[in-house]
Amino acid sequence: MAYLKGASFGDLASGTISKLSSIAVDKFKEMLNSTKKTLEVSDGKAGHYNPGLIEKAAKMMHIDSLPAGFSELLQATIMSESGGKSVIQTIHDGNSGGNEAGGILQFTPGTFGAFAMPGHTNRMNPLDELLAFFNNSDWRNSIGHTVIWGVPKVDWLHSGPQGSRRLSSFATGGHPLTPQLATIAEDGDEFVVNPRRSNAMQLLNDAYERTIQEQPQLRNATEPNSVGVLPQMYSTQSNEPEQLNNSLLERVIERLEEIRDKDNDTYLDGEKISASNERVGASKFRLAGVQGQI
Repeated sequence: MAYLKGASFGDLASGTISKLSSIAVDKFKEMLNSTKKTLEVSDGKAGHYNPGLIEKAAKMMHIDSLPAGFSELLQATIMSESGGKSVIQTIHDGNSGGNEAGGILQFTPGTFGAFAMPGHTNRMNPLDELLAFFNNSDWRNSIGHTVIWGVPKVDWLHSGPQGSRRLSSFATGGHPLTPQLATIAEDGDEFVVNPRRSNAMQLLNDAYERTIQEQPQLRNATEPNSVGVLPQMYSTQSNEPEQLNNSLLERVIERLEEIRDKDNDTYLDGEKISASNERVGASKFRLAGVQGQI
């Protein structure tokens, strides 16, 4: 009986150790997965690329979901272009000599500048390049299966983006005249005013107060009044035409004063009048002779 109890205790001990080991292994795997996930969605400032950055960049560019298999296509493109590393091109081609491609997607400086998002202008930062990639209006058709130098691969289909900017930026203000997508408040809170809406004046006043908070030195030059918004600012904006009008008015006044002060009396020269009358009389005499009147 004691032997059987000992055997049961051994079995119990063995099972407990096995179970504890399994729990430890599962916990360790969970920690690894958590660490991996954290690494994959890092901002890439160290120059390292992780697949998780693709989804993160897409969501930052207001793309809720990617087409099936697109993430894998983009990963393959990145590996084809740079091996997943933020490097400057080393091959000699038409971009050599100052326009070398760089980053995980090998953007040239000009192309990257055309699509880069505000605050994400580091071409060697994987996240910044991915944001620029998704800022291309034709991003869905920009990569795919192709043949380069006789080698089938997944890569850029047109040597780079062919569309236009998806998202415009008004971080420094602006006056858009056509419908377009834009990033708002990327540099802090902003006001969007539609002059055709009834809340336009309220928003303008709110924008004024917010501007003074950020730039108090402008208060004295732009005090609003109860009539409208920023009347002195409008006066400043129209200062040049006002100065021009004043200058013209001064010139007119000066000319009038010259005319006023000018001696306008009429003086008759008797000798000149007499000589003129004699010439007229002689002419009439000759004309009458010709006509047989004398």
